Amino acid sequence: MYSTVPSSNLANGQKLKNNIKDIKSIKDSNVNVPEKKRIKVKAPEKKRIKVKVPEKKMIKVKVPENKIDNKNINIGRLDCEMVGTGPKGKKSALARVSIVNYHGVVILDKYVRPLEYVTDFRTKYSGITPSLLVNSHDFKEVQTEVANIIKDRIVIGHALHNDFKALCLSHKHAMRRDTSLFKPFRELSKGHSPSLKLLAQEFLGKSIQDGPHNSIEDAQTCMMLYKSFKNQWEDMLFTKSHLPSKNQTADVNKKIVDVSKKIVDVNKKTVNVSKKIVDVNKKTINVSKKMVNVNKKIVNVNKKIVNVNKKIVNVNKKQLELEWSI
Repeated sequence: MYSTVPSSNLANGQKLKNNIKDIKSIKDSNVNVPEKKRIKVKAPEKKRIKVKVPEKKMIKVKVPENKIDNKNINIGRLDCEMVGTGPKGKKSALARVSIVNYHGVVILDKYVRPLEYVTDFRTKYSGITPSLLVNSHDFKEVQTEVANIIKDRIVIGHALHNDFKALCLSHKHAMRRDTSLFKPFRELSKGHSPSLKLLAQEFLGKSIQDGPHNSIEDAQTCMMLYKSFKNQWEDMLFTKSHLPSKNQTADVNKKIVDVSKKIVDVNKKTVNVSKKIVDVNKKTINVSKKMVNVNKKIVNVNKKIVNVNKKIVNVNKKQLELEWSI
């Protein structure tokens, strides 16, 4: 069965076709149709109003030099994992190095190809397996990268001397913050070097190293310990740096002894000089006594001369009397 279309719809369709034909015929014919002209309207320009905003003045605050902390950007935490080389794997060699910044974000984490044949991977503690070292990096490449990162930076770590020994690098002691040497931490183990696991448990309430060590986790833990005791740590180092070292005190003591010896020698010389002055004074006294005696004798001689002169005068008088009498 087919549906039939109403006749009214067919009529409407025919009208539409006729209208379309009429439109096309108008377009084809040369009929001048007036174009639409665009009228330009001048809109008033928007005037920019200049508003004077008061400038922000920078206020300079003077901070005492002894209270200026090191910038956090210059602080990094270093941790290394080692494998064993040589007989029975007793010699340690670098296998992984991790560095985190002050906020615990990983800056570097690379597996390193040891320079010697590995005899013990120490997987139980290091977490290093042979498969992890398949695509490891060259030792010198990593060493250079680490040296560039830690240059002029404070380095935090646990038993840092082992890490720097494995990296064959040196770093100024003043730029190290070793959690195994910090005095308040060492009190936990009666003056000995405490483990990082013990420090994390006691001071951070955190459990680490339950299985193989993770150098990133260890690095972040060390950084958290440093941040917890940063002010106390830096204050202790500041006071210590302003105290003279043992060598300096020994040198000062030696200088003091030398100066005291010189003072004693000078005093001895002054005593000897004073003795000589006393002797000279005694001699001058004796000379003055002798002069007094000489003067007395001179006086006596003068008296005798006076007496003699008197006698001469008397004799002369008598002679004159005799002459007058004659």
